[in-house]
Amino acid sequence: MSDTITCEYCSTVLKNKYNLKAHLSNNKNCLKMRSIPLDNKFVCTGCDSIFTLKANLSKHIDTCKSYNKVIREEKKEKESTENLTKFYETKMVELKEQYERINETKMVELKERYERTINEIKKINERTIDELRVQNRNLLASFEKVATHAVDRPTTTTTTINNIKNQFSDKYFMDNITQEEVKRKCQNYLTEEVFLEGQRGIAKLCTEHIIKTNDHKALMLCTDTSRKKFKYIDDIGNLKEDFEARVFTEKVSKPIKDVSKIIYETILSDVKIEKDNLECDNYSRKAYLNDKELKTIDCFVKISYFDHPEHNMEFKNELAILNK
Repeated sequence: MSDTITCEYCSTVLKNKYNLKAHLSNNKNCLKMRSIPLDNKFVCTGCDSIFTLKANLSKHIDTCKSYNKVIREEKKEKESTENLTKFYETKMVELKEQYERINETKMVELKERYERTINEIKKINERTIDELRVQNRNLLASFEKVATHAVDRPTTTTTTINNIKNQFSDKYFMDNITQEEVKRKCQNYLTEEVFLEGQRGIAKLCTEHIIKTNDHKALMLCTDTSRKKFKYIDDIGNLKEDFEARVFTEKVSKPIKDVSKIIYETILSDVKIEKDNLECDNYSRKAYLNDKELKTIDCFVKISYFDHPEHNMEFKNELAILNK
C-alpha cells in the first residue's frame, strides 16, 4: 500500500499520481468539496445529469429512460415533419399539374375560337367584297356629284365648305399617301403598347402620325361622327367625302397589318422565352404571361380586320372622335 496516494481534499485513496490527477479533474464529489464548478460539457439531454467525462455520459445514456424518451420523441417528430413535407410536395405537384391542364385547356379553346372567327370572317369577305366594291363606287359617284353641285348652294353652305377646306393641308394630300411612307411610320410609332390597344391604338396611330400633317393641318376630317362621314381634299383641290373612312383605310391597311404581324410574333416569342425560363413555382408571373399571350392574340385578330366594315366599329368610332 506504500504506492497509494490519498486525496488531500476528500481523503479518497488512489493507486498512483496519474489516478490522482484524473480524480482531481473529474470526481464530482471532490470538485464540489473544493467549490469548483462542474464543467457542463457532457450533459444528458434527457435528465440534465452532468458528467466530467464523455465516456461516463455514454454509459449513462444507455440506461437513461428520460434520454431514450427524448430520442424517441425527436425521431417521431422528424418522421412527422418528413411526412408533412412529402404531403405538401405531392400537393404542390398536383396543383401545378392541375394549373397547367387548366391553362392548356384555355389556350386550346381560345385557339379554336380564333380559328372559327377567322373562318367566319373569310366567309363574310367572300360574300360581301363584291357588294362593298359596288357600294363604294356608288358612294364615290354620289359624293362627287354633291361636290360638283356645291357651288349652286346658298352662301352659308359655301362659307362652311371654305372653313372646312382651311383645315386641310395644301401641301399634303390623301391621294398621295404611299404604302412605303405608312410602313416607315408604323415601324417608328406602332409600338407594343399601341398594338395592345387593338383597333383604338391603330386609330390613334393613324391620327397622330398619318392624318395630322407636318404643317399642323390634316389630310381628312370627320364632319359627322354619328354617321362616320369624313371629308378630304384631293390633289387638285376638290372636296370629297369618305364614308366610314374606307378610302383612307384601304390606303393604309396593308402596311399597318404587316408591321402588326411582326409585333404580334415578337410578343409571343418573348412570352414563350420567358415562360420557358421561369421557375416552376412562379405561378403569378406565369398567369400574367398567359393573360398577355391571350390579349396579344385577341388584339391581332381585331387589328387584322380593322379595315372590314362589319368588324371595325372600334376603329371607326375612335377615328371619328379624334378627327372631328
